[in-house]
Amino acid sequence: MNKPKISEEEQKAINGIFDKLKKSILVYMETNELFTSGAEPKIELSSHLEDDLGLDSFSRFEVVLLIEHEFGSEIGTDMNDFETIEDIARQLVAKKN
Repeated sequence: MNKPKISEEEQKAINGIFDKLKKSILVYMETNELFTSGAEPKIELSSHLEDDLGLDSFSRFEVVLLIEHEFGSEIGTDMNDFETIEDIARQLVAKKN
């Protein structure tokens, strides 16, 4: 999937929310026992939700709901729109603008 180019300002905004996104996803994964203790997954902006983090479509849906709650912004529930952490971050930034 080709992602549209983004401005330097948008990239800064994406980088700025990454830590909060990462924390939300880690809390979800730990709560749902999706990784073993001490084996915390490496989460980066480019992390693929299914391939890298092992989140199935239902888990991705729950993660999006959690993130919407955490950020106070509805970003949509079409899971096909969100393949990576960056996809979620981009949508959050777009909704703020």
